Amino acid sequence: MTTTHPDVLLLQALYSALARGLRPDLAALAEAAGVSTPRVRLALARLRARGLVQPSTLGLTFPGLAAAAILRPRAGRRVPRPRARPGALRLAA
Repeated sequence: MTTTHPDVLLLQALYSALARGLRPDLAALAEAAGVSTPRVRLALARLRARGLVQPSTLGLTFPGLAAAAILRPRAGRRVPRPRARPGALRLAA
């Protein structure tokens, strides 16, 4: 069994949401990545320090976009999608 680092799952979830024109919040990203909201905050800090996520918004930089496109799930694998919550933006198609 293989596991995927939370930073990669977060990058994939953010890429997926932004590709659909959504503006995700921390809770939606946490659910999509399968981690807690505090872990999302830590992962975002790491991704921002690497220049992959914009400093002030939940948006990808050009290097982040390239990394997310390369890391996107291959055929047969999928990024987990969050369940709908009242008042939250949906990441599902």
